[in-house]
Amino acid sequence: MSFGRGSRRSRRLGFGLVAVAGAATAVLSGVLAPTTAGSATAFGPPVHLTTDAVCGGYEPGLIVDRFNNVVVTAHKDNHCLAAGTDPNGTVRSQSWLWTSSNGRTFGDMPGLTKLGVDRADFGDEGDLAKDDANHLYFVDTKVVDNSFTRWKTSGNGAAKITEQFTSPAMGTVQPVDDRPWITAHGNGVVQYLGNEGDKVTGGGGRYLSYMSYDGGTTFAHKGTVLPDSGWCRPAADHRPRTHFIYAVCTNDSGADSTTTNEGQAGYRNGTLWSYVSSDDGRTFKRYRVDGYNGNDNTGNDRNIQWPMVAVDGKGVVYALFINNDTTGHCVNCGLPNASGVTITGNHLLLYRSTDHGHSWQKREITPRKGFYHYSSMDVTPGGQVGVSYYSAKDAKSPWYVYAGVASSFTGAFSFTSLAPKQPVLAAGSNSSGLGDLFQCAFGPDRKLNVTWEANGASANPLKTDIYFARQR
Repeated sequence: MSFGRGSRRSRRLGFGLVAVAGAATAVLSGVLAPTTAGSATAFGPPVHLTTDAVCGGYEPGLIVDRFNNVVVTAHKDNHCLAAGTDPNGTVRSQSWLWTSSNGRTFGDMPGLTKLGVDRADFGDEGDLAKDDANHLYFVDTKVVDNSFTRWKTSGNGAAKITEQFTSPAMGTVQPVDDRPWITAHGNGVVQYLGNEGDKVTGGGGRYLSYMSYDGGTTFAHKGTVLPDSGWCRPAADHRPRTHFIYAVCTNDSGADSTTTNEGQAGYRNGTLWSYVSSDDGRTFKRYRVDGYNGNDNTGNDRNIQWPMVAVDGKGVVYALFINNDTTGHCVNCGLPNASGVTITGNHLLLYRSTDHGHSWQKREITPRKGFYHYSSMDVTPGGQVGVSYYSAKDAKSPWYVYAGVASSFTGAFSFTSLAPKQPVLAAGSNSSGLGDLFQCAFGPDRKLNVTWEANGASANPLKTDIYFARQR
């Protein structure tokens, strides 16, 4: 959920932060044709995580640590924001947070107390990260600030995970903290990427970067603006003694999301930017990745995709983005949008940079003509690429969740439906998948893990459910 999606705020608060240092333009170094399909990627059966009878969830994310512990978070269904029930019966006001040692059985993340006092702190939507010193991090937005929690892991299983501290506030000065992202590396270098929701309040970009160099104990109170940033995702280079942190962002096609919105006349030609820091987030430089078609909506940016970014063990940077075809996208499948544009489909695009985000190769990996919405990507240290997405083959077909793995950037994908008997949405009910995002991530065993949202197991019409599956 994001305040910039489907709702517009006309605030004009001043925000005197320093802009990102440096700017450069990089030319796309090549476009690679799709390869033939590879061997099918097999996954285990879906695991149902939202077991509470009333409270489901949406927009799930996950990480897998070096001991193969899976941690999943998700936004609680809106009617359960005040409180839901964890698997052990503990009342939770934070976003959902589960862990598993084997990808089959899930329970609560360990808390500071058995009563879960820290979990009673309200949270709306969260994100997870890991560094290279066995710390796990969790940020959960309260809209006007965030809570922040750190764990230390020493092995596989919840008994080997210890919560070290939790803070009810990070102290950022931006008026709104919406859809938070974090990334981390080294020993306690953590970036919080905060979404202000528009470019005016944020001082020229939706997203601001806040750094911590003590494992999240303290953060900078004033953020560094990523200029012209729209929807962003961050990633860190995990090689020893490296200091690269990245973000890949849309630019809302130049709109400011206050007086102008992406998709309006004059705001339909977008730019994908890469923001590169070589000094652990102290300064950033900006480079052009590609252009994209922003003519996809009926007056808000509901269907714009989140870019994804990841770094392999050699420092090669990868990005994933779903672009619309030349005629655009709309809110209701098969119907013209407010600009008179009729939906015809989307393209799944994979990018690679071997020079720290300066220049990029592009490759289309769309497996078939159809509709694609919300996607995720991760890479292994050895350069295997995992991708997941929601897709419907036409305007009258249901949406399903798919995932697949390729041996390399140029390798062949063969995507598999993770739940072939369970549609994400009913046929023709919407032109997009649920929520704003979902996620996949590799573990140390090089197996791809995926968590997603679906209309599912409950007769409650207000409930949506979170599921998980691991590559066999």
